[in-house]
Amino acid sequence: MTYIVSLKTHDIGIRLALGAPRAVILQMMVKRGLVLISSGIVIGLVTSYRTHAFPLEPVRGISATVR
Repeated sequence: MTYIVSLKTHDIGIRLALGAPRAVILQMMVKRGLVLISSGIVIGLVTSYRTHAFPLEPVRGISATVR
């Protein structure tokens, strides 16, 4: 979130100079942060599912019981 704000400092300054309310600017930054977080969660879930399923492919059909 801080990284996003640091990248958009110039944009925020212009919006403030033109009279944008602080609440609108805060909402804009939070929305961008939520998009970043949401995309990270989705990518992480997909990656963890794929990496978990991959090692199990060669051992399908092998029983875990001890005789």
